[in-house]
Parts: sequence; structure tokens; C-alpha cells
Amino acid sequence: CYLNIGVIYFSTGNDSKALEYIKQALKMYRAMGTKPWEGICLHNIGLVYLNQKKYFQSLNYFKQGLTIARETGLRNSEIYHLECIATVHSRLNDIPKSLAFYDKALELAEKVKSKNREASILSNLGNIYLKQKKYSLSTKSFARALSIALDLGMPNEAWVSYYGLAL
Repeated sequence: CYLNIGVIYFSTGNDSKALEYIKQALKMYRAMGTKPWEGICLHNIGLVYLNQKKYFQSLNYFKQGLTIARETGLRNSEIYHLECIATVHSRLNDIPKSLAFYDKALELAEKVKSKNREASILSNLGNIYLKQKKYSLSTKSFARALSIALDLGMPNEAWVSYYGLAL
């Protein structure tokens, strides 16, 4: 219940209330020993701090969540955490680390056949390559993302890819 309330506060822009409730949920799940839910809480706290541009705090929570995802074998959760860590490094302008984490996320998404995550990661890679003026790599990433997005009927992801290809 606390987690859901926190997510609602986050979605309405009330970050301080979101943190209050999600941290309460985290405390509860830790006491109960429910690692998967603990990981979800850590991920959501990381998202709040990312939204606040508190990148190092965000990174700390995403890394904790990644550890739990790996311990519990939750591959999709692992992919999400890797993506978020990559995003934080991108925002910190640490492009080599960002690319390394996106590559790990992409490799895992391909391995577990998570096509929707694959499309998202490829779009993010396309954006990084575009900023680096590596147009060939950017085009390849966006084209792959677009193909997957169209196959899966993901209009928002397709739009991102079309836009990236147009630049």
C-alpha cells in the first residue's frame, strides 16, 4: 500500500511525499525479507532522485536494486536497473560508462527475449551515438529499435525512432 501511494505521489510530481511513502514501504519489505519488493522500492526511490537530478543518490539506489535483481534472478528487473544506471551516467556526461551499461542491458534483453526493453535500449543508444556524431551507429540503433517497435505495436517507441532517424 505504501509503495502504491508513493508511486502515485511521484506521478503527480510530489517527490517529497513519494520518497516518504516509498521509503516506508522499503522499510516494511526489508523487515519482511521480501527481496523482489525491496528491489522495486529501491528502483522507485532511484527514479525519484533521478527526477530531482540527484544523480549520485539515484545511482546508489539503482545499484542496490541491481544487486537484488541479480540475487533473485529477476532478469527484467536487472535490465531496468542497468538501463537506469546507464541513464544516470549519461546525465553525468560519463558516456563510456553509460554505453557500457546500455550494452549490458541490451545483451541481457536479447538473451531473455525482452523485445520491448530491447527497443527502448536501442533508442537510448541511438541518442547517445547521435550526440557523439556517430551517425552510422545512431542510424543502425534507431532502425533496429523502429523495426522492433513496429513489430510489437509500440507507437511511442516507433515515434522516438522515427524522430532519431530524421535528425
